[in-house]
Amino acid sequence: MPPGALRLWPISLAFLALVAADAVGTSFLPVHARGLAVLWPGLGPAAAASLPVACFWLAVAAAQLTVPRWLPEREHDGLMRAALSAVSLALAASAVAPWAELLIVCRMVAGFGYGVAMILAQDTLLRAYPASARTQASAFYLSLFFGGSVSGTVAGGLLASAIGAGPTLAVGAGLAAVALVPVAWMPSFREARRPPGKLAPLLRNPGFIGLVSLAAIPSRLLIGAFLYYLLPLYLHDQGVGSGQAGWVLMVYGVTLAALATPLGRMIDRRGQPFTFTLLGLIGSGVALAALLLGGGGIGAAVTAVALLGLAQALGMAPQVTLLFAATQREMAQAGRARLLGLFRVGERLGLFLGPLLAGGLLPWAGYAGTLQALTIFILLAAGAFAAVYAASRKPAVETEA
Repeated sequence: MPPGALRLWPISLAFLALVAADAVGTSFLPVHARGLAVLWPGLGPAAAASLPVACFWLAVAAAQLTVPRWLPEREHDGLMRAALSAVSLALAASAVAPWAELLIVCRMVAGFGYGVAMILAQDTLLRAYPASARTQASAFYLSLFFGGSVSGTVAGGLLASAIGAGPTLAVGAGLAAVALVPVAWMPSFREARRPPGKLAPLLRNPGFIGLVSLAAIPSRLLIGAFLYYLLPLYLHDQGVGSGQAGWVLMVYGVTLAALATPLGRMIDRRGQPFTFTLLGLIGSGVALAALLLGGGGIGAAVTAVALLGLAQALGMAPQVTLLFAATQREMAQAGRARLLGLFRVGERLGLFLGPLLAGGLLPWAGYAGTLQALTIFILLAAGAFAAVYAASRKPAVETEA
């Protein structure tokens, strides 16, 4: 742990509670949305199921894209309170939303607050860790995220089986409000406002473009398509209740939360962030193939989710290390928060596109055809990422940004 790590407990608890609060709907939200009334006749069941998930992550991306406007010269603890309040109110409104369209709007409001909180949490952790341990900082962030995701998903699935979807979302709203308590002890920062940096050099940087378009977006697209959309619907259509579905989805978060930090230390020691990013992409394709080759069923689903958790534990955290190595000059000019925000936007676009892509394929390709298409996509992305990295690789020494 870094010096002064004990000061991280307020942001850690607040972020953990926030993630758990929003995750209460993970196991049933697409099914719940598919059953709501619609005001617009053109909104079919497949779109009603996918849009609340997709638009949530689109709003997260929008929040992170606007980092340079709301972060500088503002106290981080005040921004965290605003973000938590927005998520709590949006979850409360989601609990009573009678129409799919209103649920979509509520999820977008929650997503914007969630995106702000994610940037604040990761920025706080990166400030606490030295440059030589950035993969560990990112891994600790992932452990918090997926620890909250596990607890929220399991609790939400069990609660939904007992009291229904609406009251369960209301419980999530209450938990998000409780997350405001530790923020009172959160160490605050004020980032200095910098002159707006030019994005043209960044967009000409093959390391940055390759990392975002061939690693960050594809890996998150797979999570959004499979874990947050396809799998809940698949389990429901297999006759699996929301409580049991929550346990299946939990396997992903448990695997990632347990492995992210020790794997992060190992990756930092080895100094091979590219290798493990590539292994994560390939492993994600193997995970989907496991469900296909396993013949379906809950056992094959658990195996696929566990393998996906292992693959993402290997490949997620080192992407931040690659980002810092590839954008040292741009980060010195534009600042860490802005570059992290742009990188996270790419990730969230993947989470936005995933449910839309899967929702478009599912009606005519079925579950098997959709999974095959996603497997081929992620393996092609891995090959292209390796080719771009080999063509643009150059030695770099990391420095503090």
